[in-house]
Amino acid sequence: PLTHPTNETGLPFGRVGSLHTPRKWCAATVTLASESRVSLRALAIACSMAICCAVGIVQPSASSASQVATWQASPTPYYATSAQMTRVALSADGDRAIAVWRAPLDGEQGGPNVIKSATAEISGTTAVWGDSETLSDETLEAEEPDVVLSADGTQTTAAWNYTVGLNVYSKSATIDSDGNPDWPETATELSDPQSGVGPAAQISASADGKRVAAIWKADGDGIASRNATIVNGVAAWHDLKVMPNADGYPDIAMSGDGTRASAIWANDLNGEHRIDSMSAKLTANAAADWESAAHNLTTDSTSFGDDAHILMSASGGRAIAIWKSGNYAQSSSGTIASSGVASWPANGTEISENPSQGPNHLQVAMSADGTTASAVWRNMGAIETKSMKIESGAAIWGDLETLGNGGNSSVPELRVSADGTQATAVWTQDDDGVRSASADIAGNEAAWGATSMVTQSGGNRAVMGLSADGARSTAVWITGDTLWSGSAALTYTVAFYANGGTGSMTAQAANSPTALSANGFSRTGYTFAGWNTKADGTGSSYTNEQVYQFRSAATLFAQWQAPGLLVQLPRPISCVRSGAKPAIPRTGVRTLTRGHCITNAGQIVGTRIEAKTTRGDMRLLSLFCQVRGKLRTTDATGNGARYCTRGKLAVRTYGKRLKITVTWSAPQTSTYAAYRARQIYRT
Repeated sequence: PLTHPTNETGLPFGRVGSLHTPRKWCAATVTLASESRVSLRALAIACSMAICCAVGIVQPSASSASQVATWQASPTPYYATSAQMTRVALSADGDRAIAVWRAPLDGEQGGPNVIKSATAEISGTTAVWGDSETLSDETLEAEEPDVVLSADGTQTTAAWNYTVGLNVYSKSATIDSDGNPDWPETATELSDPQSGVGPAAQISASADGKRVAAIWKADGDGIASRNATIVNGVAAWHDLKVMPNADGYPDIAMSGDGTRASAIWANDLNGEHRIDSMSAKLTANAAADWESAAHNLTTDSTSFGDDAHILMSASGGRAIAIWKSGNYAQSSSGTIASSGVASWPANGTEISENPSQGPNHLQVAMSADGTTASAVWRNMGAIETKSMKIESGAAIWGDLETLGNGGNSSVPELRVSADGTQATAVWTQDDDGVRSASADIAGNEAAWGATSMVTQSGGNRAVMGLSADGARSTAVWITGDTLWSGSAALTYTVAFYANGGTGSMTAQAANSPTALSANGFSRTGYTFAGWNTKADGTGSSYTNEQVYQFRSAATLFAQWQAPGLLVQLPRPISCVRSGAKPAIPRTGVRTLTRGHCITNAGQIVGTRIEAKTTRGDMRLLSLFCQVRGKLRTTDATGNGARYCTRGKLAVRTYGKRLKITVTWSAPQTSTYAAYRARQIYRT
């Protein structure tokens, strides 16, 4: 048994010690004065290899995100008349969602079913939905909508097909700062008489939403696809491509940078059961350059394959596919060259373990770099999941996990964060509401938390979107005839440490922007000077009770003003415009520092600014000095911060959703301690 007297060796805090035992196995129970977590699995593996078990005790840190997402207490009934076939997409920051669904025109059961859409602005766990709009022709019966949303939430594309003629149509729109899409009056037909469809055309888009690809089952034995380039919200669809000798319903994925695409479909031609895939190179304003022949991802030609799905990494260099083959879920991970040519292993990998009935409703989700992924499926009424990591070029799957408490579960939906460390799944359980679970992921090991109740009011298939950091999710489902939505946020913890002081403070947990707990520490002869993420003060600084976004966990160390040094502050204090309000506009100008801003120590207050889009690859702002209506360049302090010798220092933004970090500082003097203030804005 894995037993050892707790604390027998008296291992000192912050040190490394060894536990010796005559048995092959040993383990240690270590109690830390924090919420640090110790991997018992890692300890067991290490100890199984040697008689001497080394146990490392590390500096405490705040725990990572809680594995239980907090869903809004009362889900929102949005659309109340015969809603069906809903899909949803979420922006990278989780602040905006867009949904599409099928419903009778104007709520009349006898009228044609049309495709409707609405957007929501989200704060914490509250989503505020705008008015719905009809996207499809009001005289035709429409079905099977799909929708994509750019990472910054400003560009969207939807697609659907009509039941008569089975033709695929699409619309694209830009979304303004209030969340209103400017859908065009007329949709674009993607198919032609030779490429009519069965149901469920699928679309995928680049991270900026300016490149889109669609795929559908063509008439006869073929798969049809088109791609588009979008400029100012207007989509220019390029030439149609038909992959011949293909059967089954396809799926498509586009890389985040929009340079590559991959498609997958089940193929049952001439009695040969295959899972086929083709990849393509994408260039601006041109049709996709697809491979000349499909890759067969499975060598088992005796078992019928279906339910195939595919995803790509942000760069397009890696793809992962999942499908059902006979009574097993199978998967394969391939690489795609910049030319669009793919390389797949000779055989797929069986990832399910209970073949008595066989999995169905498979889904896969992938990290942005393509090195980790998670899959989920329904098996005999239970929701099962596994996670994968790429090791030496090969996909290594971890242990099988079962979510929920069994019973008759329906179609699951799974999403993972961009870095692959967070996952959230939703599903419906019997007729007893929508369920959810979230996980911390390390490599191919997922630590799933307890099941959350999204709603108790029944519901059919729930669909969801997840923010890039994995902290925010929004789900949409249908109960009876009513379309419902719910939003959730993972709870993050901030831990406080005295850092030489005395007293105690309880760790603070929240899932939305919240003021930090007031300082409860003291230190004789010292003055409390705020918080820092590093004990020596070289990390990110926070003032007492500053609003923290709670989008990640943090450890904050008290910073103490040394005896003999005075507190350095701007004079007047209002010359630093460090408050959260007014916000920095998405397009416009906001003053950050008033003219001739100096401290009580006579030091110039310098201003640093860091900005990035949700894609993280642009800097779309400028700093300047405003002097009597004229613009002048800023000057640099000794440490590279900017200031104005005359006029106000201001920032101008140019229409993009940005995360902006502003830091004001002045150096320490022989009499005064260093001054530092920091504020994060989202345009």
